[in-house]
Amino acid sequence: MSPVLSVIFINYNSEQYLKEALDSFVRYHKDLPYELIVVDNNSKDVTSLRDLQNKFGIKLILMKKNMGYGAAANRGILASRGKYIAIANPDLIFINDSATKIVEYMDSHPEVGAVIPQYLNPDMTLQPSSRKFPTIKYLMFARSSFLSRLWRKNPFTREYLGLNNINKETPQKIEAVVGAFFVLRREALNRIGLFDEDFFLFSEDTDICYRLKQKGFDVVLLPNSRVIHYHGAIRKKRKVAPRSRFWRMKGVWLFIKKHKFIPEFLQPILAIGLVMATGMDAFLDLTGIITSD
Repeated sequence: MSPVLSVIFINYNSEQYLKEALDSFVRYHKDLPYELIVVDNNSKDVTSLRDLQNKFGIKLILMKKNMGYGAAANRGILASRGKYIAIANPDLIFINDSATKIVEYMDSHPEVGAVIPQYLNPDMTLQPSSRKFPTIKYLMFARSSFLSRLWRKNPFTREYLGLNNINKETPQKIEAVVGAFFVLRREALNRIGLFDEDFFLFSEDTDICYRLKQKGFDVVLLPNSRVIHYHGAIRKKRKVAPRSRFWRMKGVWLFIKKHKFIPEFLQPILAIGLVMATGMDAFLDLTGIITSD
């Protein structure tokens, strides 16, 4: 039987998280025809990956070097066979048949190109699952920006993080996903193309969502599908926060430049602003003068 859903985990030195994610996915999706694919971005512990391959029957793709998130996702997509394609981080715990709920919803809504579940923190509180496209307003009030730390209850950060969509029972149309786990319609991907590999890490999911919307597809948050997401835990464990900030800044810059979100003559000013904002965020985190939530 051909798989209905191809689940592609993008891994980089996160084998323990990956094992828990695979365990929980298999536990709750026994009735869903699926295939599991792990694309590894040149991790050190190949032995553990081989053990997981034997245990779960995954299709394992070993990259010879770390080419980035989007490039790894593309290798998985090209090796997949499902009608729907889920792109997944390793830092997930499935607590219900979340992927089945998404597939059933997409089967009955052909206008939808991508769906995400409602993410939960490990303590089961709600976690932001969506984002707005990065206009100047939302860049100024991003999750850990100086202004959002200074004015914690401002409406712009709330809008940017999709907090107005949280705790609702009905499916919500959103602009962009937090791409820890999101399901794409293969037919839609065939129309818009694969991930843009110019994005090494961050904003590749936002780019996909923007291209889906340009072709008339909706992007939806499905509240009754729920997944625990250890947000940022892998980056903290590997102590790569400075590099993460760099790639986040570069991803936003590439997205804005590619899709002309601001006039070209203002782009050099924005580039300087992004560098300064990234440096300020790093300084605030280092000194603890004004902490982020």
